[in-house]
Amino acid sequence: MILRSQKPGVRPARIALLVAGLGAALPGMARAQFAGSYAPANWTVTDTAGGSVDTSLAPGAITLIDGANQVAGYTSYTVTVPYAAVLTFNWSYLNNDLYQDPLFEPAGYLLDGSLTSLIDELGSPAQNGTVTVALAAGDVFGFEVSTFDGYYGGYNGNPGSAFLTLSGFGVPEPASWAVLAFGLSSLGWAARRRAGKSRA
Repeated sequence: MILRSQKPGVRPARIALLVAGLGAALPGMARAQFAGSYAPANWTVTDTAGGSVDTSLAPGAITLIDGANQVAGYTSYTVTVPYAAVLTFNWSYLNNDLYQDPLFEPAGYLLDGSLTSLIDELGSPAQNGTVTVALAAGDVFGFEVSTFDGYYGGYNGNPGSAFLTLSGFGVPEPASWAVLAFGLSSLGWAARRRAGKSRA
């Protein structure tokens, strides 16, 4: 007699092996960062405020620096999305003008030209968070900091009116998705194969 808990199926050792393989693939997806299709060379800087983008910490992080040249405008950093994916990133904002008022230096992310604010414009001069957004192939995605006047920047001796730092940038590469799909399909195939043998 075979007890219910001992019914033939996928062996625990095989499950452990498949899970380990998937586990090895998933961290690689999270470590995509500003590399591969999203390496700094593939992004475009558009600046009308005398700002800049600091990529010296890439692939781990990049920072958009708002202008402080008494000119209203924006600094954006955009890339064309090569394939559909779910993007996750961490953001950190610091307002750097004399009055430290985020209302005059907003920041957000761009999707096909539409800006979504990341900050509470009536909130603290230092803010942070995490965002997840679905992207389609061909979308133009990016980040932007703006200044309404470009005045009073350079507080504490640092250039710029505001800083927006992006880190933990995770977009799974297609190869990682392929490994994940293969692992899941292998698990299903093994279960069906064992179930077929038990009925024979």
